[in-house]
Amino acid sequence: MIFKGATAEYLNRPLRNLNEMKNWSAATLDRKLAKLRPKPTFITEPRLHQKACFLSLIKLPHNMQLLDMGLGKTKLVLDAFRWLKSANKIKRILVLVPNVVNIEAWRLEVAKHAPDLTVSYLSGMKEDRQEALFDETDICVGTYSGLMHLVCSKQPKTKMRIDDKKLSQTQKLFDGIVWDEITQLMNHRSLNSKIAVKLSKKYKFRVGLTGTPIGRDPQVLWSQFYAVDGGKALGPTLGLFRQAFFTSKKNYWGGVDYKFKTKLSKKLHRLMAHSSIRYSSEECLDLPPLVTVDRPVAMTDEMWTYYHAILDQAKDFKSGNKLIDVEGIFVRLRQITSGFVSVEGKPSPLAKNPKLEALLELIDELPSNEKLVVFNEFVWSGDQIVYELKRRKIKSARLYSGVRDKCGQLRRFMEDPACQVFVVNSQSGAQGLNLQMAHYVCYYESPVRPIVRQQSIARCRRQGQKETVFAYDLFCKNTVDQKILRYLAEGKDLFDALVEGGVKILQNCGRLRS
Repeated sequence: MIFKGATAEYLNRPLRNLNEMKNWSAATLDRKLAKLRPKPTFITEPRLHQKACFLSLIKLPHNMQLLDMGLGKTKLVLDAFRWLKSANKIKRILVLVPNVVNIEAWRLEVAKHAPDLTVSYLSGMKEDRQEALFDETDICVGTYSGLMHLVCSKQPKTKMRIDDKKLSQTQKLFDGIVWDEITQLMNHRSLNSKIAVKLSKKYKFRVGLTGTPIGRDPQVLWSQFYAVDGGKALGPTLGLFRQAFFTSKKNYWGGVDYKFKTKLSKKLHRLMAHSSIRYSSEECLDLPPLVTVDRPVAMTDEMWTYYHAILDQAKDFKSGNKLIDVEGIFVRLRQITSGFVSVEGKPSPLAKNPKLEALLELIDELPSNEKLVVFNEFVWSGDQIVYELKRRKIKSARLYSGVRDKCGQLRRFMEDPACQVFVVNSQSGAQGLNLQMAHYVCYYESPVRPIVRQQSIARCRRQGQKETVFAYDLFCKNTVDQKILRYLAEGKDLFDALVEGGVKILQNCGRLRS
């Protein structure tokens, strides 16, 4: 039990505020940089916000860099590490990224911002990853899951568990760690989080990178901050954090639901600022403008017949498993707007697909030598898009979970001028890609979560992008497509709303034909 006095003391304790560095003028930042010994040398010139973040990293090398996508988080780490290494403060760091394709993104960023550093990559077979781990390089870049398999053991009929001997050997190879997209540590019970806590205890340099640390639930902040600062900002235990910022209520299944006390938002931000610095893209005025363009599509009679049949079923919706039924109805409606239905779990195309036709028209309208990134949600949709592009002899690359050589596909789009279209599944490519060479983005199916939507558009609208970015939304009028976009515009998640309010939210979505 935690006493109220302890909670009050925790909430009101005096803390520094790293965000105060954001108020420093350009002259102040330059003066502070000039006083550093050794004097920093930057391969690529830092922008104003990057100078403040750089100083925060070298003065307090246990912190979170909460920067919107495209503001140069990778460059910041490389600049800070180069200086700390030149000052003989640290020698080698481990960088963890969500996916294999993000390893390729780091390779390109190192070549651009820190070509004087040596890097090894934890990719390929287990033996290759093991060899890369022990290479005498400045930086070792790998995925969370790749590291997990190197420091864990699995016995027959048991779950994977941390092997303390393997983890200790790995820990001794580095004196710093960077968690790129630290939201991978949202679940404090996950193996990734447990590995992170054990690894970080002795490291001099611990940095978390993300633009979206909260997601749907502020509870997930605690495990991310704890891995970085050992509890200095949000407290030494999740229990204390919950008691201070949440109300608790027993749920139907016998567990406990926690609800954030919104009136304490300012106090939470004050605690976070003790170990983090936050920049939004709006604060960095040198990013190019973003122009969003709606491309409404009219459904066929066949599509409306299927669509209304599902809505009519939803009216009589009664089930013991509310979540599964809501999700099933939601997904089936989305599939119809994308030109197919599921029959016994297998996609079956409808006679016509107006959305695909609209995408092909958009590609035909592209200025010559311009590239387009197409985000989609369903694997079947990606299959159909790629099939039509091949049929029309339009060179493309694709990124989704079924692609083996993800880095090869990324390089193809980036380096081949003739490769015009990059078909990307939002779950695979919303994070960590640098696609500044594309000025055009199209959402064949938009992500439902606002965070994923923001992350995806920031693949193109980011540091290094000099042109206006045009984002096109293809949506079927008066359908769930349009409702998703409405909720996103309000910063809301339509699927979350369905879970809370049931399928009645969809009843007024599709009653008027276009």
